[in-house]
Amino acid sequence: MHAWEAIADAGTAAPDRAAPLLTWLQHTALEDGGLPFALPIADPTACAPFWAQADPNESSLQITAAVTAQAMRAARADEWLRTHPRARRLLDHLAQFVPADGALAVTGAAEGETIHLLDYAPEPGRPIRDYFTTDAVETDLDRLERGQQPDGGWAVDFTSYSAIAALEWRGYATVRAVTTLRRNGR
Repeated sequence: MHAWEAIADAGTAAPDRAAPLLTWLQHTALEDGGLPFALPIADPTACAPFWAQADPNESSLQITAAVTAQAMRAARADEWLRTHPRARRLLDHLAQFVPADGALAVTGAAEGETIHLLDYAPEPGRPIRDYFTTDAVETDLDRLERGQQPDGGWAVDFTSYSAIAALEWRGYATVRAVTTLRRNGR
């Protein structure tokens, strides 16, 4: 997911980087087409339990959707990826696992923890947005605006493994919220 995110953020064509990622996705996807929440971890020392205890043989809608979204972002920057038949088939297949409103409850996580549409489709005009209605996007933009805290920042809805992790994720969430709202004219 983060490799696709880096390619998308760089905004440059990178077929030499995308091709190995597509091959990896093809070999990592499970029989149902989904991706596991985490791959096996040989040494769980200092690893958050949700990573170490994840079942690598069970598809995760959360991870499948997140990887698909970042790959779709990369496809916009990389015309090769956007038009490559194998890439398009894989992305279309993965996208069918995302609900119409874009909200993905995180099974076994903190109460109310949800991956929202704007978490993986934050930018207008990106291919992933084709899978959602305007109303679904506007509803999620309203939700994001309401999430601003009195100090100006945004909190995350997941339980962090440590106080430092919570602080790091809050900064990431705030920058991402402001960027997403601005890109969407809010």
